[in-house]
Amino acid sequence: MVAPDFTEQDRVAIERAYKLKVGEEVQFKIKVINEIPLTALGILKMLDLRLNTQREG
Repeated sequence: MVAPDFTEQDRVAIERAYKLKVGEEVQFKIKVINEIPLTALGILKMLDLRLNTQREG
């Protein structure tokens, strides 16, 4: 979920800052959602981490 005043410019700025920090070694994607579903334990999941273990090349 994002703040009501979050804009596309904010998203681009976050992506740009992250790329400056880690370079092209890490790929990431910002996905704006309307709500955060609860986990099976009834808590909010703040980060959804999915690793692609398939090596390219």
